Amino acid sequence: MKGEITLMRLFFGIPVSENVRRSVAASISELGLGRGPFRWVPTENFHFTLKFLGETGQEKLPEIKEAALEVSSEVEGEFTATLDQFGAFPSLSRPRVIFYSLSEGGGSMTRLAGEIDRAMSSLGFRREKRAFHPHLTLARIKKPLSQELLDKLSRVPPLAGENSQEVGSFQLIRSHLSRSGARYEKIAEFAFQPR
Repeated sequence: MKGEITLMRLFFGIPVSENVRRSVAASISELGLGRGPFRWVPTENFHFTLKFLGETGQEKLPEIKEAALEVSSEVEGEFTATLDQFGAFPSLSRPRVIFYSLSEGGGSMTRLAGEIDRAMSSLGFRREKRAFHPHLTLARIKKPLSQELLDKLSRVPPLAGENSQEVGSFQLIRSHLSRSGARYEKIAEFAFQPR
């Protein structure tokens, strides 16, 4: 229909490298937590979220890309992102989301997320109220866990194996939601300036 606006569910993110993805998948499998109340993120969807834009009209894409390109042009060189400690939001004793946090590259990722947030706010997107906490989401938890599972979570060691990747760009990603879960589609990629 003429004049109809196509809405796209968009976010900015950094995909996780194949090697780190394999390490995380092996670690999850060793945890022996099973399915239970966990809604696991499929390994092919692993990413670091920088800014969630939500349902956005397709007509805004050109200005979103232009603003993101400006952000990427001001970032000089790659940085290393290293996953390490296991954690949970709001806490390991009352987990709703479980994740690995960054021991290296967190400051760079936080600054990047802040610049994207600032650039998007100038286009009318709402500024983030919560402080940015760089992490890789592993699973969302649907209901309270048994004490046995809570004890298991409290003993998860830091991520072993390949846990670092170089980050030289970020992406604008479209999320397609369905009953079988989310499918991600890269809309655009924004490379940092070489050193």
